[in-house]
Amino acid sequence: MNNVWFPPPQNVVKINVHGVIDEIPWANGNTNGVGIIVRDHNSRFLWGIMAPMHGLEGFQSQIWAIHLAMKITFQRQIPHVHIQSDNMIAFDMFVDQDEEELEEEGLTVVVQQINILFTEYNKPRQNLASQKSCKVYSVFTTRNRAPSYMAEFAFRNCSGLVEVPTPFGDLYEILDLDHGLGPNLPAFDIQIWTG
Repeated sequence: MNNVWFPPPQNVVKINVHGVIDEIPWANGNTNGVGIIVRDHNSRFLWGIMAPMHGLEGFQSQIWAIHLAMKITFQRQIPHVHIQSDNMIAFDMFVDQDEEELEEEGLTVVVQQINILFTEYNKPRQNLASQKSCKVYSVFTTRNRAPSYMAEFAFRNCSGLVEVPTPFGDLYEILDLDHGLGPNLPAFDIQIWTG
């Protein structure tokens, strides 16, 4: 089985973000959710965040997820960060930064906030040991299953922002699938032979 998710370089954390939208509110009133998952160069799950993003529509939640991921890693003083989004429209909006389009979509303020953090992360420092970096990439949806699961879970079950300190539910299996460790089927559980 091939790896679906590739770890970042050593001493870098990779953050994958995903937003899910539905025009029809779920039973709890949510119309969207975001999932954010943070892993290190050893593919170890560090933490995650999931939340409905009330009042946002379309791909706005995806841009806000990028901001939230950057903000929290900056607050936690994580020096080297790669952020991946599977929403090409949101990614292109961040890269292109067309002022008219950002204003039309109501994203001017959040993109300005992302730019402030992005600049702070990537500014040159005299002391190389204190150098920081942040890069934002696009990624195929097939390489973003873990935050997709979390976004869907938040959409259906959460009323606010939830920090996820350890994997839960099907996220365990999704993380195993990401690393080529296969589906976790009971038939494959190893039994101890006692003779």
